[in-house]
Amino acid sequence: MLPPRTLTQSTVTQRALNSSTVASDAAPDQELLGTSDFSTLGVKDWSQLLAQTTDPTFFTSKSVDITGFVSADPDDPDDVFYVTRFVVTCCAVDAQPVGVPVYQPGWKSTLQTDEWVRVSGPFASNPSAKSRQPLAVMPQGVQQVDQPADPYVY
Repeated sequence: MLPPRTLTQSTVTQRALNSSTVASDAAPDQELLGTSDFSTLGVKDWSQLLAQTTDPTFFTSKSVDITGFVSADPDDPDDVFYVTRFVVTCCAVDAQPVGVPVYQPGWKSTLQTDEWVRVSGPFASNPSAKSRQPLAVMPQGVQQVDQPADPYVY
């Protein structure tokens, strides 16, 4: 018996990124806004915060250190990619993609779609004129990593 395949960019394309209630559920967002330790937040948490507020002042002096797979921003696939994870509520059938935008012009020259990365850096206004995302991570570090044993978040 073969292990199940991990969901990938093609599934992200089929299921709109950050469109489910997973990324915009008001109760967890309110809890996250009140946190004082942002260093422990993952892709799901940051995507929830970005769904709730795009006020740049909220994100000032906050940096991410997140791990996920690379998926291209459909509006600006040359300069913006997402660090993406699938959130599973019950099983892979209900898995919803969530992601955090990263502004890195020419990212395709060093990264590949579906490749797992660890990205660190602060948020800033997204310089991309094409992307619909008003904020993005300005990466200070992008490191290729192995896919985790459990690639999903819950």
